[in-house]
Amino acid sequence: MFVLLALLATFTAACARPGATPVETSSATETQLSGDTGVTGTPTRPPSAHDPLNGPLVGFYVEDLNEDVYFAIFDAATGVLRLLSGVSIYVGEAQWIDGGCRLLVNGQLTDLRGVPQESIPPEAVAHVDNLTTARLSPNHEALAYVVSSGVRTGSAAPTADVEIISLSPPFAVARLTTRGGGEPRALAWSADGAWLYFTDYDAAGVLQVFRAAPDGSSSQQVTDHAGPLGAINDVAPSPDGRYLAYSVQNLLQATHPYTYRAVDEGWVGIVDWTAGAGVMVHLTKFAAAEPGRGLVWDAASQNLLIIGDSLPVAEDDPVAGRQVHWVTATGEVTHSFVSADSPDGHLGWIAPLGDIATLLVSGRDGFYAYTGDQFRRLTGVEAPPVGEETGLRPIGILPAPPGFPGEAACQS
Repeated sequence: MFVLLALLATFTAACARPGATPVETSSATETQLSGDTGVTGTPTRPPSAHDPLNGPLVGFYVEDLNEDVYFAIFDAATGVLRLLSGVSIYVGEAQWIDGGCRLLVNGQLTDLRGVPQESIPPEAVAHVDNLTTARLSPNHEALAYVVSSGVRTGSAAPTADVEIISLSPPFAVARLTTRGGGEPRALAWSADGAWLYFTDYDAAGVLQVFRAAPDGSSSQQVTDHAGPLGAINDVAPSPDGRYLAYSVQNLLQATHPYTYRAVDEGWVGIVDWTAGAGVMVHLTKFAAAEPGRGLVWDAASQNLLIIGDSLPVAEDDPVAGRQVHWVTATGEVTHSFVSADSPDGHLGWIAPLGDIATLLVSGRDGFYAYTGDQFRRLTGVEAPPVGEETGLRPIGILPAPPGFPGEAACQS
């Protein structure tokens, strides 16, 4: 049973950015790895890394022969990989901002060529322990983050509190949590920036999802779990604001060898603001969704893609490895596949390509496009040009938000 909340406002992303500090632009070096076709279309001439990106996009962290790490953007429409060699980065530092039109790296907002445009004010940065897990509001006026605040009463575990800082003077800070139950993997803004979703304990010590306005006001409990949970490791509001999906992970530490127990299974919750109700999506031997990117809504807010992992069952278990599911907003599972269903029995990185119906997946022998219940091996210029042959070893991935409008539209 969930607590009834008012329907969120529809998407009205603001254009003004008074909270961010403009910075002088600097040139960014690009490496061109050209191709002449792609997963979603064939251009009329060989593309260039200097051309505007069309999308769909996938971000990669790559390591060169000198073991330096860079961020690279793969355009599946053209087969081009744009290497942002002027941006120093570590795996996990980048965030897509503004629907994939910009990147946030270590407190600096850049365009898709790595050219700095804005920066988080130093007065705000001083409050944040880890900029990598901080979340910038859609209008760039506030920054949400988690801070360690000592030890929770009656527990040996440290508390973690959620705060929001305004990015305009006097840089007011609002603490949202009251019982130290914040989780950096479970921070998400609504599309219109009116609400921040986060976790905290209720009066009974049970982990719940809450939401609050950017100034810390109007804090409301969203869920009403009756019993204890292990962790909530992802939250994802739908684009229209009607639904909230979240991932529950119940097995936090596994013994080896592991023996399956039903109580270890994680699940996905979906809250419907309009109906004032929610559903729990239970999946066989499911551990949890992938933190931060394992819950992806379609543009119509009617279907949810769940990308996650199984519990640490034996390798010969039919569901061992990764799990991918499509569910409706009412919790009906419409389609699924697991690692054993892939061509080589292995699934690595998984990223939506433009929408949740098409995926880029990696296997032991390369990359595949998954669409229409079929895996198709990507070869030649259709495949991301990373690996030994290019001297760029992929060591991480950052799926771009579905619905990227194209770089030309970003600049208009």
